[in-house]
Amino acid sequence: MKRKLKLVFWLFVIGFSLKILLESSVNTSPPVSTAPAKEVKADPVNTARVVCRMLVKDAAEYRDTVKFQNIIPEQTPEGDVIIKLNWSAENRFGTSVRHESLCIYDDEVTFFTVNDKVLIEKSKT
Repeated sequence: MKRKLKLVFWLFVIGFSLKILLESSVNTSPPVSTAPAKEVKADPVNTARVVCRMLVKDAAEYRDTVKFQNIIPEQTPEGDVIIKLNWSAENRFGTSVRHESLCIYDDEVTFFTVNDKVLIEKSKT
């Protein structure tokens, strides 16, 4: 009889512990929405700024030394974004050299210069 009571007691303890574990592991997070995501349009000025900064780093001899002093964005009525960038980068002697770039962006870079040297020039069609 004593053995039977001990067995019943331990079965009760194990059953109760399992019940608590199962209830605590149930996912209580809110349901995920299946509605279609809203279309987010990228800001053309910020996109142009990022793309032009990448072009500057590609044009620099030592891209990890590029430091931007001034970035001036301007949007034309036609939708083009003109970015003027003043930046510096080290040359092979470790001396910091100042540069000036002009970047025109309209869904892609159509014009890019470094110190008045044209590196990209695409005509609009």
